[in-house]
Amino acid sequence: MDQKLLNIQEAASLLKVHPETLRRWDNNGKLKAIKLGTRQDRRYKEEDILKLVKLQKSPWKYKEYEIIPHPHGFDHISNRLGLITSYLVHGNGTVSTFAFAVPGLDLFATPDVTQDLLLDKAEQEIRKTIDNEKLVDKKSYTFKYYGSDEEFHFDEHPDWWKDF
Repeated sequence: MDQKLLNIQEAASLLKVHPETLRRWDNNGKLKAIKLGTRQDRRYKEEDILKLVKLQKSPWKYKEYEIIPHPHGFDHISNRLGLITSYLVHGNGTVSTFAFAVPGLDLFATPDVTQDLLLDKAEQEIRKTIDNEKLVDKKSYTFKYYGSDEEFHFDEHPDWWKDF
């Protein structure tokens, strides 16, 4: 069966990212391109692009806040074993960020945990933080996943965050 290949502009347009983002993803292994010809033009399998499009989450509202998710769910942490995602939360005169990390060992210890479940748990933490605390303007809220109880926990001074 022939697979449809998309050029870099077509793939970037579907994903709503800059073509340079696709080049970076190819270089770091997140989305490998097929390189063709002497110029090594990048082509992407349409099915791979459509899978990523499906993972994209739209901004949503909770109370008076707009929550803007990282567009592609959890990504690999560069130079580390694990996953990370982030959200921008703004409203009511504040702008805050939320970052969620899943260490590799905790990820491997809970193989049944899916990306959708992790995203649901992350979004629950955002709602809980909004419900229980007045958000502080320009504060980063960081959470780490623990496989032992399969939950995210607030991480006041995360070592993984200093690289970002």
